[in-house]
Amino acid sequence: MKTFKAIILFFILYSTMNLAFAIKPDREYIRKPDSLGLEYEELRVNTPDGFELNTWVYQANRERDKNHVLVLAYPDALDIQKLIPAKCEVVLFEGEHLGGFNVGDGDWGAYYVGQINEFLENNF
Repeated sequence: MKTFKAIILFFILYSTMNLAFAIKPDREYIRKPDSLGLEYEELRVNTPDGFELNTWVYQANRERDKNHVLVLAYPDALDIQKLIPAKCEVVLFEGEHLGGFNVGDGDWGAYYVGQINEFLENNF
């Protein structure tokens, strides 16, 4: 019975070890937005705590996108290149850069609710 408990405990501990290493982004992107014909600008953003984040900024087409709003906030364990096959056209990276419909796609999906609400009120 002790051996059985030890084996079960081992498998439980072993299976939870992956959680400690959950965020493993690829060192180099295997695909970028241009692989789907999307026009974008690649930018690097330096954070106040010394990290450098990669972002992809998509320029909006006001005619095509005038009646569409997509707000997507994903967890930090998701690498931005994994969103490309889903054809996500709009991912908010940082709300203070919303001059119109132009938004960015960043390694960390964060947005400011107040600016999104203001944007929606002014445009819809």
